[in-house]
Amino acid sequence: MKAIILAAGYATRLYPLTVNYPKALLEVNKKPILEFILEKLEKIRGIEEIIVVSNNKFFVFFEEWLKKFNLVGKVHLVNDLTNSEEDRLGALGDLKFVIKKNKINADILVIAGDNLFDFALEEFVNLSRKKQCINIGIYNIKDLEKAKRFGVVEINSQNLITKFMEKPERPFSTLIGIGIYFIPVKALNLINEYFIKNNTRDALGHFMEYLLENKIEVRGYEFRGKWFDIGDIETYEEAKRFYRKER
Repeated sequence: MKAIILAAGYATRLYPLTVNYPKALLEVNKKPILEFILEKLEKIRGIEEIIVVSNNKFFVFFEEWLKKFNLVGKVHLVNDLTNSEEDRLGALGDLKFVIKKNKINADILVIAGDNLFDFALEEFVNLSRKKQCINIGIYNIKDLEKAKRFGVVEINSQNLITKFMEKPERPFSTLIGIGIYFIPVKALNLINEYFIKNNTRDALGHFMEYLLENKIEVRGYEFRGKWFDIGDIETYEEAKRFYRKER
């Protein structure tokens, strides 16, 4: 199994903090957001390699960070070769890029690099591997207005996704996708299939919509605990206050 952390965005909503610095390396309690994710991944058995996808503009920052990090050898960097918001590949584009570039032929655990959370991932991964299913992490944000900013989810009693809509104007649920995905090796071909038929390369939520439209089974796993999507300065400051208090 490979873990892929998508950290190639340009985070314009976090300007001026991210004008010349990557969001995933912003610090919370003197530790980069990326390292919080890696600490969770370290506890999962069976991960052979962790791939961090950056863009060309910020790649040097990740190279400098990796020299100091204690998982050198297991963590590898991939440069998606883009330099601006205008030519970015988007989350889906980056996922396709890294699968092809690294010739990945294994189950993958995909995590957005701006995720900050205090819950464990082991049960989610173990369940997904056992069932060999596409599984997405979901979270009850408990606020319909906030849900507008995310992919909104509806699940049935068997935890199958029955509805998924990326950033709906009128959310039908407060359950949202949180940028944590398990895709088994047998389903990797569906990513290429999606790109043949669709041009939208940004949120992976569009891929989830495509799967449901084509009657492909997708499961949802509800995480409980504290979760932050570091998408703007307000949320970033909220996360820093939370972890400062916890510490």
